[in-house]
Amino acid sequence: MKKVLSFGLVFVMVLALLCSCQPADEGSKDVSVNDVSVEENTSGTTSETEYVSGLPEDLKFNGDEFIIFSGYAFDITPATMMYFGGSDEYEFESNVVNDASIERINRVEERLDVDIKEEVHRDSYPGGGAGSSFYNHVVDANNSGTASFHMAEGSLYNMAFLTTAGCLTDLTNLEHLNGLQGEWWSQTFINDTSIKDSIYYAVGDISFAHINCIYLLYFNKTVQANNGVPDLYELVDTNKWTYDKMFEITKDLKKDLDGDPAWTARDQYGLVGQASIMWAIAYACGEPTVKKDANGLPVVNLNSETSITKIQKALEYLTQEGNYLTVNEKTVQIQEGFDTFIENRTLFMPDHTGNIAKVIGQMTGDFGFLPHPKYDENQEDYYALISPWGGLGVGVPYIIDTAEEGFVSAVMEEMAVQGKNLLTPAYIEKLCKLQKTTDERSKDMLDIIFTNSGCELGMIHAIGGFPALLHTLLSTNDTNVQSKVDAAMEKANSDIQDIITAIENMK
Repeated sequence: MKKVLSFGLVFVMVLALLCSCQPADEGSKDVSVNDVSVEENTSGTTSETEYVSGLPEDLKFNGDEFIIFSGYAFDITPATMMYFGGSDEYEFESNVVNDASIERINRVEERLDVDIKEEVHRDSYPGGGAGSSFYNHVVDANNSGTASFHMAEGSLYNMAFLTTAGCLTDLTNLEHLNGLQGEWWSQTFINDTSIKDSIYYAVGDISFAHINCIYLLYFNKTVQANNGVPDLYELVDTNKWTYDKMFEITKDLKKDLDGDPAWTARDQYGLVGQASIMWAIAYACGEPTVKKDANGLPVVNLNSETSITKIQKALEYLTQEGNYLTVNEKTVQIQEGFDTFIENRTLFMPDHTGNIAKVIGQMTGDFGFLPHPKYDENQEDYYALISPWGGLGVGVPYIIDTAEEGFVSAVMEEMAVQGKNLLTPAYIEKLCKLQKTTDERSKDMLDIIFTNSGCELGMIHAIGGFPALLHTLLSTNDTNVQSKVDAAMEKANSDIQDIITAIENMK
């Protein structure tokens, strides 16, 4: 691996304050789903679709090693779900996801005659930059001119830092990835984060590491039943699940239970969660802090009239006394907020998928999943934000040898396809098994959430300090959105120009 690095570290960003399908058998026939090559099993054993890559049938790599450097964002224990089969120094428990991960690796190895190895690494700081051991390892590899790995998976913050540091290659140049147009790659995410015609990191069925940190809503079925709350799934189905509807449902649920004049974690609420709900709301309303212009270059969106209006409206509701219990580490502890949901005193709890087992395992009642609402019924889709801290993306080191690009892209494409066949269904199965009763509609909701999940350049690159700004507005009960955004515009435009300059220097 000896592609020359054309420039060094050219950009330092300001960090935000945050953080089963069975294989087709002889009874199968070729069908077309969204112009993707798939096989439909007709033997009667399963109704699931089996996806097939378009790689040449005779493409083989003589047992060559394919090495993945994976930066886990959280502590690694035996119960941790592994991304790519694990490595010898860590012991992982057998579970539906880990077993699917191993089966996926076995399929790819057999199909392409490769030997896949995962270098498991616990990242010291998923927030990215020099404080991250994952980031430093990839940078060191690029600066040395050689890399001991073919693909890296790290936090989206880290992938952003590595992109502007010139350490990741443009994935659109790798032949067998076919421009990452397959539905096993998240098209929402790619549309959000590509710059001009280039894609430096991606998410998709190649790993569950991004869907393990997607913002969604949990709803408490006991609270729903006890308070005459309508069928929430039907609201989603009929396009009536909007923020106005959610606020209408929750405004009358607040109730003083402890006699304390202040609203505390001992009372009842319609909504309980962290201030990071503002990130999810901005994205779910189709108003990310940064969008792209006609040339595919980032431009500020948070200052637009529609964006200000939507953010303002959400803040005015959430900051009214008793409408939303905001939990943090200073006043209401996060676990106290969780307890209101666990103890059937909250209808909705916005959080991300990675906390499901931690929270729900303590419940005696039942719960369901919902996407964050649309802003109004005119909005086309429901959108779900991937956390850039816990959500991970994959990329290829810039100094990968040109002669290896075909090998790397073929293995990545086949891993993504088999991930769609095996890994994502296993992850959904694991989430649904946490429910006390079988709820087939939860799978429908998770499909909506995962299909339209993405992130945005403003969040990943912390442009203008916008993520921290949205967070602070709610945590301080500040509804002066316009003035705060105006004050951040100079820095936001400067941050964007730095990103564009860094990308141009890579060409």
